[in-house]
Parts: sequence; structure tokens; C-alpha cells
Amino acid sequence: MDTIRHRGPDDSGVHVEGTSALGFRRLSILDLTAAGHQPMLSGDGRFAMVFNGEIYNYVELRAELRALGHSFRSSGDSEVLLAAYGQWGAKCVDRLRGMFAFCIVDRTSRAVFAARDRFGIKPLYLQETAEGVLLASEIKAIRRAALREARPNVPRFAQWLADGRMDALPNSAETFLEGVEQVMPGTTLTISPTGVVSRQRYYSPDWIPETGAASADEFGALLDDAIRLHLRSDVPIGVMLSGGMDSVSLTCRFSALTGGPEARTQPIHAFCYTADEFDELSQLQDTVRATGVSQHRVSDSSAEHFWGLLPKLIWHHDEPVQGTSALVGFELYRLAASHNIRVVLSGQGADETLAGYPNYFDNLLVSLALSGRLPALLQQATIIARERKLPRTREALHK
Repeated sequence: MDTIRHRGPDDSGVHVEGTSALGFRRLSILDLTAAGHQPMLSGDGRFAMVFNGEIYNYVELRAELRALGHSFRSSGDSEVLLAAYGQWGAKCVDRLRGMFAFCIVDRTSRAVFAARDRFGIKPLYLQETAEGVLLASEIKAIRRAALREARPNVPRFAQWLADGRMDALPNSAETFLEGVEQVMPGTTLTISPTGVVSRQRYYSPDWIPETGAASADEFGALLDDAIRLHLRSDVPIGVMLSGGMDSVSLTCRFSALTGGPEARTQPIHAFCYTADEFDELSQLQDTVRATGVSQHRVSDSSAEHFWGLLPKLIWHHDEPVQGTSALVGFELYRLAASHNIRVVLSGQGADETLAGYPNYFDNLLVSLALSGRLPALLQQATIIARERKLPRTREALHK
């Protein structure tokens, strides 16, 4: 718990009983009172839980559980999650909209249930030893608590150094520390009182059937619904703002859903990074004027400053990072924290879900060629290029 104090400076707690021990560091977001303290016991006293993350649809789930006879002492999502497990058991994860990693001890059977959200937004690591099973939100916590010497996973390091990119590594449970694995996204664990671990995959994107492309109106409605749920918080919420379409869209919809600049009683704090090689100042200024957000910019964007942050960044990540964007993000979150903002909306992931990388375009061309539709598209692109006096390039095809 001391090792991950930075994850939860507001409160801490332990629950030790029989063959299990739970420790928690709290960052208070929902229900800032003592009613949100963890480890949390269920109303009937059977279950004890530690939970990292946020269940965005906890309001709807609480109403459903109340109709089934449950009562609640707190106003947050932790107690709702605990009641959901008491009602539906392991199947509760199918009803959760959010990011989460949690661990629940059945004080009657002494079995442990743990789960990680569908896309692995919240971290969860595991080590099995002869002495027992360790679970933690960071690898360094397992290193601190482990009863065996921590050794680097040499094959994993070798593969990373050979490939040169983190995203070139196979998607597996392996980490860079020997014997420590990540609980895979969309996975639940059951741990017996004797330490036998059973894994069950409850979600994979591969299982989702194709439904066709959504219209702009449908996509807009989904985006608004997601932002509306993410705005459920008992502390102020900020936004990471660049000149890109993802963060600009989030900021504009955030502003609109909170009544716009004229209706707001509290400012929206936007945190920005600008540099000569990424000059998006004009787009940022347009967005700030349109939404009335309070803009805060990273004051020092020099290479020397960011190089100085690298050791601390690696300490927090425990493993190699993908690239320099992680340093920029690290500094932006430090900037947000300095303004007492602990919840932010971010455009991370938009490029992956909205085909925002050049390789997606290459894949599209191959698919069109295999389907026989590429000649017609190229002919149409040539006509557009002539009309707009564009070169016959990917840019013409995009337009």
C-alpha cells in the first residue's frame, strides 16, 4: 500500500481475515464521505471488496437493484458494484459500463473473485507463488510484497529491443517482470482458498457481430451519451485539449452538455501542450473562444525538461512506454493535478476506433481491391482531383 500511495492520497484501509488480505488507497471521486471508505463490506457482511475505477451507469444499476430489494448507505458506485455482485455473481460484469479492476472476498466460502474491465483501462497484475497469490494495481507493489526475488523477463525485453516498438509485441499476459502477469482485459479470476487460480474471459471485441456503419446522428448520440455518463463526479472535471478532432469534439460537447459558457457556474479547465513542431495554436484558440473553457498550457516544452521527467515516468509505468507522447501526457496530468483537477476527459483511443492512422487507409485500399470496387473509386477520385485541382494522391482519395 505504501508503494502505491500516489494512486490514493485521500484514504486507506485494510481488511485481513482468514486466508485473504485486502489493502486499499483511495482517490475520492464519488461520495467523498466516509460512506465510500474501502475495503467495503456488503450490507449482509458476506463480501469484502476493493475497487479501482468508476462504474458510469451506477445510477441506473442502483435503481434496478433497489427494485430487487437492495438498500444503500452511500451515494457512490462502489456499494452499487458490491450489491451487483451479491445479486448476479460473476455475471455482474456484463452489466457494467465503466473502467474497473476489483477484488471481492467471499467471507463465507473464503474464495476470491477479481475482474478487469473490457479494454483493460484499469490495471491489474497477478503473481502466483507457493506461498500465495498476489494482486495489485502496479507491478512495483507486487515487487515490494513478493516473497521471491524479482527478476527481469529477459525474453520479453529481448523481443521488445529487437522489434523496437511496444505495440509490436504479442498481446499476452506477460510483463517485463518474471513471474508477474497482467490480468487480461475482459477477464475474471476465481481464486480458491488454497490459491488455485481459474481464469474466464467474459468479453472480447472479436465476439461483437458487425452491424454496419452508424450514421453521423447515431454516432453523435452515442458520443453525447458517453460524455454525459463520464460527467458523473463529485469533484471538478477537466479536459485534455489539443487541436485534434477528438479532443475538440469532446470539449465542445462537454461545454454544450453543461449548458454552455453562459449557463456554467464553474469553469471547465482545459490542459494543453503546444510546441513549434506541433503548432495547433489557432485551432486551440478557436475552441477556447467557442466554449469559454479556462485554458492552461504546459509552460516548459523543451527537450531537456521532458528528458528530466523520464526516470519518474518509467518508475510510474513499471515497464517501457510506447513513445514520447507518454511524457507529454505525464506532464499534462501533472498540470491538471496542480490545479486540483483529478478527473479529465481525453481523446485517447479515437484514432484506433475511427481509423485515424495511415495504415488503416492502406488496409482499406487492399479491401477495396479484393472486392473489385477500387477501379470505380479511383475513377471518382480522379474526377474530384480535376475539379478541385488536387494531385492524384491519398489526399485526393480522402476528399
